Amino acid sequence: MYKSGDDLRQDSLVLDIIKVFDAIWKEAGLDLKITSYLCVPTNNNEGLIQTVDDAETICRIQLAEASISTQWAITALRAKLMSAFRKELIFSWLKRHNPDPTDLSRALENFSLSCAGYTVAMYILGVGDRHNDNIMLTKTGKLFHIDFGHILGHFKTKLGISRERTPMVLPPDFLYVIEQAGPTALYTFRDNCEQAYLLLRECSPLILSLLTMMVSVGLPDLERKSDLDYIQNVLQMNVKKEIALQNFRNEFNMSIKESISTTTNWFIHNLKQI
Repeated sequence: MYKSGDDLRQDSLVLDIIKVFDAIWKEAGLDLKITSYLCVPTNNNEGLIQTVDDAETICRIQLAEASISTQWAITALRAKLMSAFRKELIFSWLKRHNPDPTDLSRALENFSLSCAGYTVAMYILGVGDRHNDNIMLTKTGKLFHIDFGHILGHFKTKLGISRERTPMVLPPDFLYVIEQAGPTALYTFRDNCEQAYLLLRECSPLILSLLTMMVSVGLPDLERKSDLDYIQNVLQMNVKKEIALQNFRNEFNMSIKESISTTTNWFIHNLKQI
């Protein structure tokens, strides 16, 4: 897929760093079902991006599932308008594409694992603009993020108000899907997030070294070493492991508690698609 208008060198860097994260996790025996795809900058603010088969954006899934059983135009429009507030739609989409119980169980596991991986990766890298058209899902349940035009805490604002109101993207839609796997599924998800965070924290010198080498390239959000202060703060490198983990748990809990802000942001974005 050809894309222009964005500095795809930054997208390429983020995707490569996520691959490093994936390697660190797998080395420790934690496979979080990360989806890898290529991004090749070919010129100034343009390049090629590999498409992922059988994948849709969360936005398209919500809008499609909301209106799939409606018969009248006004009902379909109303369903689409409220799609961001219906937490069962993503699960319904997965269930429709995985009618066999075994396949559905595998898809739910893929969703939980991949959601944990990308939740932690986006949190540590400070990726912004996480609306529901920048998050995709495959029919086999693997969630992944796209479009990394805002990283390292350089979040987008509207009228001086930040669009990213929570440290992590954990809307009710995602938690609903995870919970369908069983009564302990949410605890397993939380544990995977914590393990993923601690493993990356142990490798913080490597992560910072890789990013420091890119400072001289002149990426939009990585122009100076001070831009990396965001990651150092998130990884809590100067405190004990127990304190860092507790801080992560606080951020995790707050992201769930304040998830209505994410839902509202997605609602506004869905309006633009109708």
